[in-house]
Amino acid sequence: MIVYFARHPTAANLLMLVFVILGLVALPGLRRESYPEFEPSQIRISAAYPGADAEIVDETLVQGIEEAIAGLDGVAVMTSQAREGSASITIDVEDKVPLADVLADVKSAVDGLRDLPPDLDPPVVAAATRRAPVASIAVTGPMSAQDLKLYCEQLRRELLRDEHIAQVTIAGFSTHQILIQLKQSALARHGLSVVDVAAAVQAQSVDSPIGTIERAGGDILVRYSDKRTDVSALAELVVKGAAGGAEIRLADVAEIEDTFAVEEEQTQFNGERACTLGITKTAWQDSLDVLGSIEAFLADQELRKPTGVKLTLTQNVASAVADQIGLLFTNAWQGLLLVFVTLWLFFHVRLAFWVAVGLPVSVLGSLWVLEQLGQTVNMMTMMGMLVALGLVMDDAIVFAENFAAHRERGASAMRAAVDSAKQVASGVVSSFLTTVAVFLPLMGIEGRIGRVLQVIPIVLVAVLAVSLVEAFFILPNHLAHAFRDVDPNAKSKARAWFDAGFARFRERRLGGAVDFAVRHRWATLGVMVALLLGSVGMLSSGRLRYVAFPAAEGDVAEFGWRCRRARRWSARSRRSTGWWPRPGASTTG
Repeated sequence: MIVYFARHPTAANLLMLVFVILGLVALPGLRRESYPEFEPSQIRISAAYPGADAEIVDETLVQGIEEAIAGLDGVAVMTSQAREGSASITIDVEDKVPLADVLADVKSAVDGLRDLPPDLDPPVVAAATRRAPVASIAVTGPMSAQDLKLYCEQLRRELLRDEHIAQVTIAGFSTHQILIQLKQSALARHGLSVVDVAAAVQAQSVDSPIGTIERAGGDILVRYSDKRTDVSALAELVVKGAAGGAEIRLADVAEIEDTFAVEEEQTQFNGERACTLGITKTAWQDSLDVLGSIEAFLADQELRKPTGVKLTLTQNVASAVADQIGLLFTNAWQGLLLVFVTLWLFFHVRLAFWVAVGLPVSVLGSLWVLEQLGQTVNMMTMMGMLVALGLVMDDAIVFAENFAAHRERGASAMRAAVDSAKQVASGVVSSFLTTVAVFLPLMGIEGRIGRVLQVIPIVLVAVLAVSLVEAFFILPNHLAHAFRDVDPNAKSKARAWFDAGFARFRERRLGGAVDFAVRHRWATLGVMVALLLGSVGMLSSGRLRYVAFPAAEGDVAEFGWRCRRARRWSARSRRSTGWWPRPGASTTG
């Protein structure tokens, strides 16, 4: 095969063209995101219990659900949170246990509960879907909190019209409500009770179907729509008719206020009351496409927004993806330039050029392989690609040096290309298999870290496999053709000067250092053993610490505090592993 491709330029060039075209075609289809997507391994149970504080929710709802599901197979860790009016329980499923089986068991256990409060909304059990954050928009302006939320809801609807934006959440407010505070003196004066007013509001604020009117041309659906959803409409609601045709309205006996359930629950941005629009993406969306749509939306809103309103892009997570891609391209062209210059210093410029060409060809071919395997462009694939670039260049330099040695011994260009490829084939393939053997165990790591790291060996194997094809079936033909009319003994003055200088350095400096080490072999061995023991000591003593991922320099500072006295901020949380947690595992904040 090596001889065939070396002697047939059409086959070698066509193979290279196929790699380039496949890579360019696959490139637009590769999604860009922060971290790899993987199958969900969590189940989330959520339930609403309006009017109940965190302690009641924990005792009557959370503990009952925990007891029902704690003994189920496949449940690794269970984390519970009880808040005012709601509860959530997150279940981490054990590795290698099918999520669907555990999900079915949890649904059956929750549906079988009979001692839950009667006014409780049915708990919702579903597999936790991973929503990757992209960015947030902070909205501030000289308006009330109610108007700010209405404006943000309008912005949310406009954002969702974009085909690249599928998920937008509004944060910065608690539950929106209309508060009716009755005046005891007015109730007594008009002979009304709290029950009378509540019945009047319930009866006159209605939106429900009444029935159907049948006719020859078609049925007509009849609906009574008089839902009072704002302060002015509720103020005009009649609660009692007085003598002489007079009417007593709700505004006469109550103060009506448009407010939020917990006024303290709010977001501040640069010292101003703010609303944040959090944009997340699904597993099939591209982070940078979503970010581009957000930036275009902000540019459009700058021309249309009300006076004094500010829309600021914040929590821009997708920018890290762009930085990683930019880093890859920067490292690629810098490495390509260094390889070219280094090879040019020691070998012929044509040899340096064709060896350097193999790098982009290998990368483009591997992109097609990654696209076929369903991989994405993320921080882990970028890490694997950066490691692979160095390994690809190592193999190419080995082949180039052997080709140059054959040419110096007088072999023709074709014979040098074929023989050098055959001679280094076993060593290069062994190097490839060794690399695979070292990195392949990463795919066997269990847990979330394992699912994140398993893409690195996939990228490495893809890039190195394509580079092997390029080195043995494409590069020999190019070198044989490029050096067909080049005299191997012809050297320029600059080349002769550099070769002579390097030979002196090799014989005098480097050779002298090797001779010294050989003459003092026991001292050299002692120094090496001391360095080895020092390295082991650094690990065993803890001076060289182990972390799964290095701490990256960030630009965000976070802090938090706990309010112990405020009942409306109370919350209860519990985290358990395996069976039922210890009594002391429950905390109240």
